[in-house]
Amino acid sequence: MGSYYKKGNTIYVDVEEISEKDFETVLRYQKLGFVIETRKTKKPSTTGDKFKAATIQNWLKENATKEQQNKYWELFNAPVYDTKTKKQKINKDGTPRKKGHVAGLAWFKKEFPEY
Repeated sequence: MGSYYKKGNTIYVDVEEISEKDFETVLRYQKLGFVIETRKTKKPSTTGDKFKAATIQNWLKENATKEQQNKYWELFNAPVYDTKTKKQKINKDGTPRKKGHVAGLAWFKKEFPEY
């Protein structure tokens, strides 16, 4: 039933994914007076694994200098501060929160635009 769903008086259908059985069900809904609309199918990511943390870290190990690797990890491990109180945020388990891959990714895209 992942190829269509009902919301109110409307049936939303993924035309590319619908099976014959689901199509027959949708036609029955149409005969009962439901409005049929196609919904956008999810497009696959064009970047794939290109900008995932592990991929970038492996690429840096193979192609970047030590200074560049250190800069990435410095940004990756940078602490997160609350904007109002200026105190460092703490995770639920009590460890300091880190900026992580998002901060390193922003630097990586600027540093290596050809990647």
